[in-house]
Amino acid sequence: ALATTGPVSIQATRNVAVMTTGQSRTHLYSAGTGRFVSVAAGVRWFAADNFAAAIDNNRLRVFNGLTGTIRTTRYEPATAVHCGPSVLVVGTGAAARVFSVFTDQWHDVPPDTLATLPDVGASAVLLRMTTGWAALSARTGRVYPAAASIHATVLPTNSLALRDGNKLWAFAPIQSRWVSTSVRGAGPLKVR
Repeated sequence: ALATTGPVSIQATRNVAVMTTGQSRTHLYSAGTGRFVSVAAGVRWFAADNFAAAIDNNRLRVFNGLTGTIRTTRYEPATAVHCGPSVLVVGTGAAARVFSVFTDQWHDVPPDTLATLPDVGASAVLLRMTTGWAALSARTGRVYPAAASIHATVLPTNSLALRDGNKLWAFAPIQSRWVSTSVRGAGPLKVR
């Protein structure tokens, strides 16, 4: 049983619940383990599908809803934070780090990543590199370069798709590979 003092606030998502009781403790629930992890209160946690995160001074703490573990990385004030259901990105360019709930660890991006905001999908991150494009897979933590050119345009979807002239590229995160097909015409594409 969890002891509560004062008001209780609860956020719940698919695999995580964050319960703050009074001013002393925050309880993080992992659906993957069926257990709570209690931490000192004082920072505000936000919940995504498979994790919860909190900024605590110069640290970004992530609670993994699949494993029940907490992983920490450095955080500089005013640094961009982006998240999808299974990935969280802090920073831009070569200084960016990616947390994956599947590998339960932080991953550095390659040093030739350009200083742009990465596109975040459900379980991968699209990175613009000095030589083209790549995807960091949340399933493996590895980076997979695309054969698309640096001039390819990102299509507005969560599927991490690129159009490069008459080719359409999409990253398939379950297989951790890029797939492509030819397209005809200059009209807009709708990716569903």
